[in-house]
Amino acid sequence: MKSKTVSTVVLGLGLFLWISLFVAGSVVPSDELMKLIRADDITLLTRAGGLVGFVFTWTWSNIFWLCCISSVLGEYGREAMSPRGKTNPQAALIRGFFIFLALATGQLVIVGTISLPPSLLEGAVTPEDPSVVSAGQYFRIATFCSFLSFFVGFSPKIFTSLLKRVENMASSENQMHHS
Repeated sequence: MKSKTVSTVVLGLGLFLWISLFVAGSVVPSDELMKLIRADDITLLTRAGGLVGFVFTWTWSNIFWLCCISSVLGEYGREAMSPRGKTNPQAALIRGFFIFLALATGQLVIVGTISLPPSLLEGAVTPEDPSVVSAGQYFRIATFCSFLSFFVGFSPKIFTSLLKRVENMASSENQMHHS
């Protein structure tokens, strides 16, 4: 009974955090927070508050949090649907972190840079600039990475299969270079 209560609390809190972070990432302009952090005429407390806000709203740090929360939700969701196994939130966090790294790596490989607030980029003022993530792109990235993270949290076998594929690709690539 106690385990069920803990799972329910974790699921409820996780859903609340996920929704809160998703909304914050959608509507709070991290660019404005970066300008605040870099301003000369502010107090240390204001700068610290801006930094905390930036950590939770900048596209990639926000997506990091969403991935981790989603994978833990998947872990506890699996336990809620079939309470036979034990939950392992630490393993779920690692799986979520892996999904985040995979997506961030994809961004770097495809675009050539991680998205940054326009105030940090020279000449990045147009929405077409691949270095700037639009609200629509954020929505797609955030929901996709959350889905993947939830899925690998819910079904760790999928994560293991994914890791084996990456390992096989790396070893075949390595063999090609040594041939």
